[in-house]
Amino acid sequence: MRSSWKGCFIKNKERLNNSSTLLNTMLKKKVLVYDGKSTKSLLVERRMIGLKVGEFIFTRKVGVTHKKKVINKKGKKK
Repeated sequence: MRSSWKGCFIKNKERLNNSSTLLNTMLKKKVLVYDGKSTKSLLVERRMIGLKVGEFIFTRKVGVTHKKKVINKKGKKK
């Protein structure tokens, strides 16, 4: 927990990182966020104020599930 006398953490206002805090001044604006590999844009909404940027940017790929190939009685694949 960050002490209150230090204020909110923002490293760079133009290009935020995941540990930056979203402020009231950023409301309804698009900000650029670096997730470690690429830069993504994020539109700041009222419910996001006071939280960290990393809670809204996903850094992992979503896994793709493959269907099993069904084999006929004759041994041929469909």
